[in-house]
Amino acid sequence: MRMRIDLKNLKQYRKNLQDIKKDFPMYLAEMAVAEGNKFVKEAVRITDNERIYASKTYERSFHSDDTAVVSTGKVTVGIGNYANYSGYIEKGFRSHFVPGYWRGRVFVYDTTAKKGMIVGSYTIKETRCKNGKMFKRAVPTGTVAGKWVFKRACEKIKLTQRERFEGKINYYIKRYSRKGI
Repeated sequence: MRMRIDLKNLKQYRKNLQDIKKDFPMYLAEMAVAEGNKFVKEAVRITDNERIYASKTYERSFHSDDTAVVSTGKVTVGIGNYANYSGYIEKGFRSHFVPGYWRGRVFVYDTTAKKGMIVGSYTIKETRCKNGKMFKRAVPTGTVAGKWVFKRACEKIKLTQRERFEGKINYYIKRYSRKGI
């Protein structure tokens, strides 16, 4: 019994494998951009579920780049939050006084205001004035714990990242192996 090998199919299969190798960085970049978008969705979900609002600006400021950078052995996509105070929400901060005033239910930050609010914990200190009267004032104490939204969103998507990558790679391999045969 003789086995017959169809050289035409073998040549096509070899060409398909070369095409996969050539196009693979492009597919990795697509997968990285998809992971960045998944990060944004997860960060917004955490922010919504836990009602972490300094303002809606914080939630809307999560972003992911539209393109990935492919270099030798690495694919990188930028993710982050544009809000200038996002680092304080992420990592926490010391309690402090913020100058400003309330307009309805919204606090308006105003550096020239003599009044304001204390963000975080405080204690009331009593001081006796020269005229003998007691003067009470709030003094910031302690810290405000960080919410770690960025870190938790990254950890959450990493849990299932391998399965998504393997599924996508298998899809590309199947697509190319059928091409032209």
